[in-house]
Amino acid sequence: MKNYQSAVYLINYFKNTLTFKKIEENDHIYVLNLRIVVSYTKERKCPNMVLLNANLRDHSKKSIIKDLRKQKKIPAVVYGKDVGNKSISVNESDILKAFHSEGRNAIFQLKLDGNQETPVMVHDMQLDPLTGLIMHLDFLGVDMNTEVEAVVPVVLKGEASGGGVVQLTESELTVRALPNNIPSVIEVDISGLTSGDHIKIEDLKAGRDYSFVGHADEMVVSVSHVDQVEEAEASEDTETPEPSAPAEA
Repeated sequence: MKNYQSAVYLINYFKNTLTFKKIEENDHIYVLNLRIVVSYTKERKCPNMVLLNANLRDHSKKSIIKDLRKQKKIPAVVYGKDVGNKSISVNESDILKAFHSEGRNAIFQLKLDGNQETPVMVHDMQLDPLTGLIMHLDFLGVDMNTEVEAVVPVVLKGEASGGGVVQLTESELTVRALPNNIPSVIEVDISGLTSGDHIKIEDLKAGRDYSFVGHADEMVVSVSHVDQVEEAEASEDTETPEPSAPAEA
Protein backbone atom coordinates (compact mmCIF):
# COMPACT_ATOMS: atom_id res chain seq x y z
CA MET A 1 0.00 0.00 0.00
CA LYS A 2 1.58 3.24 -1.12
CA ASN A 3 1.56 6.41 0.91
CA TYR A 4 -0.10 9.24 -0.99
CA GLN A 5 0.67 11.97 1.54
CA SER A 6 3.15 13.60 -0.83
CA ALA A 7 0.47 14.31 -3.43
CA VAL A 8 0.21 18.05 -4.10
CA TYR A 9 -2.36 18.14 -6.85
CA LEU A 10 -5.97 19.23 -6.78
CA ILE A 11 -8.54 17.98 -9.25
CA ASN A 12 -9.47 20.95 -11.39
CA TYR A 13 -13.24 20.88 -11.24
CA PHE A 14 -13.55 24.29 -12.80
CA LYS A 15 -12.85 22.93 -16.28
CA ASN A 16 -15.06 19.89 -15.68
CA THR A 17 -12.17 17.57 -16.55
CA LEU A 18 -9.80 15.27 -14.74
CA THR A 19 -6.78 17.45 -15.41
CA PHE A 20 -4.69 18.31 -12.38
CA LYS A 21 -3.64 21.66 -11.02
CA LYS A 22 -0.69 22.08 -8.66
CA ILE A 23 -1.40 23.82 -5.39
CA GLU A 24 0.74 24.83 -2.42
CA GLU A 25 3.50 22.40 -1.45
CA ASN A 26 2.15 22.07 2.09
CA ASP A 27 -1.29 20.99 0.93
CA HIS A 28 -2.36 17.38 0.66
CA ILE A 29 -5.21 15.73 -1.14
CA TYR A 30 -7.01 12.68 0.15
CA VAL A 31 -9.42 10.61 -1.90
CA LEU A 32 -11.37 8.74 0.74
CA ASN A 33 -14.56 6.78 0.13
CA LEU A 34 -15.18 8.68 -3.11
CA ARG A 35 -14.79 12.00 -1.32
CA ILE A 36 -12.24 14.64 -2.14
CA VAL A 37 -10.78 16.08 1.04
CA VAL A 38 -8.20 18.85 0.90
CA SER A 39 -6.41 19.53 4.15
CA TYR A 40 -3.10 20.75 5.50
CA THR A 41 0.04 19.30 7.00
CA LYS A 42 -0.50 20.85 10.43
CA GLU A 43 -3.57 20.68 12.60
CA ARG A 44 -5.59 23.85 12.62
CA LYS A 45 -9.10 25.01 13.34
CA CYS A 46 -11.59 26.74 11.09
CA PRO A 47 -11.40 30.28 12.51
CA ASN A 48 -13.99 31.96 10.33
CA MET A 49 -17.29 31.18 8.71
CA VAL A 50 -17.37 31.18 4.94
CA LEU A 51 -20.21 33.15 3.40
CA LEU A 52 -22.09 30.92 0.96
CA ASN A 53 -24.89 32.26 -1.21
CA ALA A 54 -27.65 29.81 -2.04
CA ASN A 55 -30.94 29.83 -3.89
CA LEU A 56 -34.14 27.89 -3.36
CA ARG A 57 -34.84 25.43 -6.16
CA ASP A 58 -37.82 23.51 -7.47
CA HIS A 59 -37.17 19.82 -6.81
CA SER A 60 -40.22 18.58 -8.70
CA LYS A 61 -38.56 18.50 -12.14
CA LYS A 62 -35.45 16.49 -13.04
CA SER A 63 -34.70 18.87 -15.91
CA ILE A 64 -33.95 21.61 -13.38
CA ILE A 65 -31.10 19.51 -11.98
CA LYS A 66 -29.53 19.23 -15.44
CA ASP A 67 -29.87 22.97 -15.97
CA LEU A 68 -28.20 23.68 -12.63
CA ARG A 69 -25.22 21.50 -13.48
CA LYS A 70 -24.81 23.24 -16.83
CA GLN A 71 -24.60 26.50 -14.87
CA LYS A 72 -21.87 25.03 -12.61
CA LYS A 73 -24.27 24.89 -9.69
CA ILE A 74 -24.66 22.01 -7.26
CA PRO A 75 -28.11 20.82 -6.15
CA ALA A 76 -28.31 20.51 -2.39
CA VAL A 77 -30.59 20.31 0.62
CA VAL A 78 -30.31 22.06 3.96
CA TYR A 79 -31.99 20.81 7.11
CA GLY A 80 -31.84 21.36 10.83
CA LYS A 81 -33.75 22.61 13.84
CA ASP A 82 -33.76 26.27 12.83
CA VAL A 83 -33.84 25.92 9.03
CA GLY A 84 -36.43 23.22 8.41
CA ASN A 85 -35.88 21.24 5.22
CA LYS A 86 -35.23 23.12 1.98
CA SER A 87 -34.02 22.25 -1.52
CA ILE A 88 -31.34 24.70 -2.63
CA SER A 89 -28.49 25.18 -5.09
CA VAL A 90 -24.99 26.60 -4.56
CA ASN A 91 -22.14 27.64 -6.83
CA GLU A 92 -19.64 24.85 -7.39
CA SER A 93 -16.67 27.24 -7.36
CA ASP A 94 -17.67 28.66 -3.95
CA ILE A 95 -17.73 25.17 -2.43
CA LEU A 96 -14.39 24.13 -3.88
CA LYS A 97 -12.67 27.32 -2.77
CA ALA A 98 -13.99 26.82 0.75
CA PHE A 99 -12.82 23.20 0.85
CA HIS A 100 -9.39 24.32 -0.31
CA SER A 101 -9.02 27.11 2.23
CA GLU A 102 -10.88 25.66 5.23
CA GLY A 103 -10.98 21.91 4.67
CA ARG A 104 -13.78 19.36 4.38
CA ASN A 105 -15.41 20.51 7.63
CA ALA A 106 -15.68 24.17 6.68
CA ILE A 107 -18.39 26.15 8.46
CA PHE A 108 -20.60 28.12 6.10
CA GLN A 109 -22.79 31.11 6.81
CA LEU A 110 -25.53 30.11 4.39
CA LYS A 111 -27.31 33.10 2.90
CA LEU A 112 -30.53 31.95 1.29
CA ASP A 113 -31.84 34.11 -1.57
CA GLY A 114 -29.99 37.08 -0.10
CA ASN A 115 -31.93 37.02 3.16
CA GLN A 116 -31.74 34.37 5.87
CA GLU A 117 -28.25 33.52 7.17
CA THR A 118 -27.66 30.21 8.94
CA PRO A 119 -24.44 28.46 10.08
CA VAL A 120 -24.19 25.08 8.36
CA MET A 121 -21.71 22.29 7.66
CA VAL A 122 -21.57 19.70 4.89
CA HIS A 123 -23.14 16.57 6.34
CA ASP A 124 -23.00 14.40 3.23
CA MET A 125 -21.54 14.67 -0.26
CA GLN A 126 -22.22 12.61 -3.38
CA LEU A 127 -19.60 12.41 -6.13
CA ASP A 128 -19.82 11.10 -9.65
CA PRO A 129 -17.83 7.82 -9.54
CA LEU A 130 -16.35 8.45 -13.01
CA THR A 131 -15.55 12.17 -13.05
CA GLY A 132 -15.28 12.90 -9.33
CA LEU A 133 -17.55 15.92 -9.71
CA ILE A 134 -19.74 16.86 -6.76
CA MET A 135 -23.27 15.83 -7.67
CA HIS A 136 -25.18 16.68 -4.49
CA LEU A 137 -24.61 18.15 -1.03
CA ASP A 138 -26.44 17.84 2.27
CA PHE A 139 -26.01 20.82 4.61
CA LEU A 140 -26.80 20.51 8.29
CA GLY A 141 -27.70 23.58 10.32
CA VAL A 142 -25.47 23.82 13.40
CA ASP A 143 -25.54 25.67 16.69
CA MET A 144 -22.12 27.22 17.27
CA ASN A 145 -22.52 26.56 21.01
CA THR A 146 -23.42 22.88 20.64
CA GLU A 147 -20.95 20.07 19.97
CA VAL A 148 -21.22 18.09 16.74
CA GLU A 149 -19.50 15.01 15.37
CA ALA A 150 -17.30 15.30 12.29
CA VAL A 151 -15.08 12.97 10.28
CA VAL A 152 -11.46 14.20 10.07
CA PRO A 153 -8.61 12.84 7.87
CA VAL A 154 -5.60 11.23 9.55
CA VAL A 155 -2.12 12.48 8.59
CA LEU A 156 1.02 10.54 9.47
CA LYS A 157 3.94 12.53 10.83
CA GLY A 158 7.57 11.38 10.94
CA GLU A 159 9.03 8.07 9.79
CA ALA A 160 9.00 4.62 11.35
CA SER A 161 12.35 2.96 11.99
CA GLY A 162 13.47 -0.63 11.63
CA GLY A 163 12.38 -1.22 8.05
CA GLY A 164 8.78 -2.12 8.81
CA VAL A 165 5.83 -1.37 6.54
CA VAL A 166 3.49 1.30 7.89
CA GLN A 167 -0.18 0.51 7.40
CA LEU A 168 -2.78 3.20 8.00
CA THR A 169 -5.81 1.18 9.04
CA GLU A 170 -8.01 4.19 9.81
CA SER A 171 -7.64 7.01 7.29
CA GLU A 172 -10.35 9.04 9.04
CA LEU A 173 -11.41 9.47 12.65
CA THR A 174 -14.59 10.90 14.11
CA VAL A 175 -14.27 13.71 16.65
CA ARG A 176 -16.77 15.57 18.80
CA ALA A 177 -16.32 19.31 19.24
CA LEU A 178 -17.90 22.71 18.89
CA PRO A 179 -18.07 23.59 15.17
CA ASN A 180 -15.26 26.14 15.41
CA ASN A 181 -12.99 23.68 17.23
CA ILE A 182 -13.03 20.86 14.68
CA PRO A 183 -9.45 20.23 13.49
CA SER A 184 -8.75 20.02 9.76
CA VAL A 185 -6.56 16.92 10.25
CA ILE A 186 -5.51 14.53 13.00
CA GLU A 187 -1.72 14.24 13.13
CA VAL A 188 -0.36 10.85 14.19
CA ASP A 189 3.36 10.77 14.99
CA ILE A 190 4.93 7.47 13.92
CA SER A 191 8.52 8.49 14.69
CA GLY A 192 10.39 5.67 16.37
CA LEU A 193 7.85 2.95 15.65
CA THR A 194 9.34 -0.41 14.68
CA SER A 195 7.99 -3.68 13.29
CA GLY A 196 5.19 -5.00 15.47
CA ASP A 197 4.30 -1.61 16.96
CA HIS A 198 0.89 -0.03 16.61
CA ILE A 199 -1.11 3.02 17.63
CA LYS A 200 -4.70 2.86 18.84
CA ILE A 201 -7.20 5.62 19.49
CA GLU A 202 -6.41 5.42 23.19
CA ASP A 203 -2.77 6.25 22.37
CA LEU A 204 -3.66 9.49 20.60
CA LYS A 205 -3.67 12.81 22.36
CA ALA A 206 -6.93 14.57 21.66
CA GLY A 207 -6.88 18.34 21.51
CA ARG A 208 -8.16 20.22 24.50
CA ASP A 209 -11.14 21.36 22.43
CA TYR A 210 -12.22 18.04 20.93
CA SER A 211 -12.53 14.36 21.83
CA PHE A 212 -12.40 11.15 19.80
CA VAL A 213 -15.52 9.12 19.09
CA GLY A 214 -14.98 5.38 18.82
CA HIS A 215 -13.61 2.39 20.69
CA ALA A 216 -10.41 3.12 22.60
CA ASP A 217 -8.78 -0.09 21.32
CA GLU A 218 -9.52 0.68 17.67
CA MET A 219 -6.33 0.38 15.60
CA VAL A 220 -5.22 3.48 13.70
CA VAL A 221 -1.68 2.66 12.52
CA SER A 222 0.37 -0.53 12.59
CA VAL A 223 3.89 -1.43 11.51
CA SER A 224 4.26 -4.90 10.00
CA HIS A 225 7.33 -6.93 9.14
CA VAL A 226 8.18 -6.76 5.45
CA ASP A 227 8.04 -10.54 5.06
CA GLN A 228 4.55 -10.63 6.58
CA VAL A 229 3.28 -8.12 4.04
CA GLU A 230 4.95 -9.96 1.16
CA GLU A 231 3.45 -13.27 2.29
CA ALA A 232 -0.02 -11.71 2.51
CA GLU A 233 0.30 -10.22 -0.98
CA ALA A 234 1.60 -13.51 -2.39
CA SER A 235 -1.30 -15.36 -0.80
CA GLU A 236 -3.78 -13.00 -2.46
CA ASP A 237 -2.07 -13.38 -5.86
CA THR A 238 -2.04 -17.19 -5.74
CA GLU A 239 -5.51 -17.64 -4.30
CA THR A 240 -7.41 -20.08 -6.49
CA PRO A 241 -10.82 -18.80 -7.58
CA GLU A 242 -13.80 -20.95 -6.75
CA PRO A 243 -15.04 -23.00 -9.71
CA SER A 244 -18.16 -21.64 -11.31
CA ALA A 245 -21.34 -23.66 -11.19
CA PRO A 246 -22.05 -25.75 -14.32
CA ALA A 247 -24.46 -24.19 -16.74
CA GLU A 248 -27.97 -25.53 -16.68
CA ALA A 249 -28.98 -27.63 -19.64
